[in-house]
Amino acid sequence: MKYLTPLLFLFLLSACHEVNEQTAIRRIINETDYRLEIIIYGDERAESFQYEIMPQDSLNIEGSCFFGASEYCSLDWTTRLAFGEIIFQDSLR
Repeated sequence: MKYLTPLLFLFLLSACHEVNEQTAIRRIINETDYRLEIIIYGDERAESFQYEIMPQDSLNIEGSCFFGASEYCSLDWTTRLAFGEIIFQDSLR
């Protein structure tokens, strides 16, 4: 029993991971010949986001990645966004 307590303490200490946050960039690439309009709609509590990507161009969106016991990345959008759509414009301008 006297060895169990230090082993349990070491196990708990090694199981705890500090969460680290890093700035991340997600790139959306438009490889089509159409102008893209990306719209992310929020609900009544969150704003909407709208992006435009010209043909053969890309868009960088900043966000954050969190590393620790689990890893996930979040763009600058809140979790209250309802849905989104991508519109392919016929016009190149």
